[in-house]
Amino acid sequence: MPGEQRFSREGAKPRLAELPIAENDREAVTDISDLLSRLERHAAESGRLEGHVETLEQAVQTEREARSRLVATLKRERKAAAALHARAEQAEAAGASQAEELERLREALAVAEQQAQVIWMQLAEAERQLATKPSRSRWRRLLRREPSA
Repeated sequence: MPGEQRFSREGAKPRLAELPIAENDREAVTDISDLLSRLERHAAESGRLEGHVETLEQAVQTEREARSRLVATLKRERKAAAALHARAEQAEAAGASQAEELERLREALAVAEQQAQVIWMQLAEAERQLATKPSRSRWRRLLRREPSA
């Protein structure tokens, strides 16, 4: 990755920049303590920057780990959502099937109620006819006859 190369410590060896000094200015740099203090400031700045780089590398690593955990969680959630979606579709199909069955049973109940009403009406008519007939019913007359040959 390009980001890994940017923070890689295994790259080129660090180099110190040489102070360009002209021939006639060599006498101006006589104070070695000034040079050492500048070198110490550069070393301190380099150490501070190195610490900052390490902090950034840790933050990047933490971010990568968080993203990988997030990706794993997202995959699990998508898998669970797909399973829930399939269950919902099955439940919807079962509900539609049950609704059709319920409608069929209601129609059958309506037909059965109509048939029961017709039977009750026929029974009432038969009871009325029996009540109006003389004491000897047809059945008695039929049972007294000889069987036909």
